[in-house]
Amino acid sequence: RFKNHVILLGWNNFIKSAYQELKENNVTGYIVVNNDELGRRLMREGYNVLIGSLSDSEFINRIGLNDAEAIIITYSNLTDTILECSRSENTRNVKIIVLNYQEELRTYLNRLGLI
Repeated sequence: RFKNHVILLGWNNFIKSAYQELKENNVTGYIVVNNDELGRRLMREGYNVLIGSLSDSEFINRIGLNDAEAIIITYSNLTDTILECSRSENTRNVKIIVLNYQEELRTYLNRLGLI
């Protein structure tokens, strides 16, 4: 079971940089992608990868989303994350870190209690 880890959603340069920073600080990070081919490639490159979708409640439980120290997302996957996290009361204690987001989203995220 996963515990005290950081979930990074999707794959782009922001997520890559965040993953490297976590690794340099001895924090266990897992990149979540829903594309098998991309996931396998990242695994071969040495990244911790979990392949699945946040729309799958079984996957969410398996990766310990509710037990994560934080979830790191970028604007491109923000909507899916907000929907999934707002469904579960347990994620209210999980920090959500949004990279490269637009300022007008701050009010919305605050209203949901996600930041």
